[in-house]
Amino acid sequence: MWIVGFTGPLALLVIESVFGHSLGTVASVFWFYALISPLAFIWGGKSLPETNGRTVEEITEWRRRTERS
Repeated sequence: MWIVGFTGPLALLVIESVFGHSLGTVASVFWFYALISPLAFIWGGKSLPETNGRTVEEITEWRRRTERS
């Protein structure tokens, strides 16, 4: 949780310094976040496996099988 709390504001500063001039204002950077967030949510829902109700051993075995493929 601490890492997320650190990287979020840090990413805002980096995006603002890199894209701030082309986007115009800091508000444009927040709009950029608003556009990226739903895409990240959709990607996470499709790409990350469901692990609820599985044991660590089942998850480990599943990962081993998928890495071999």
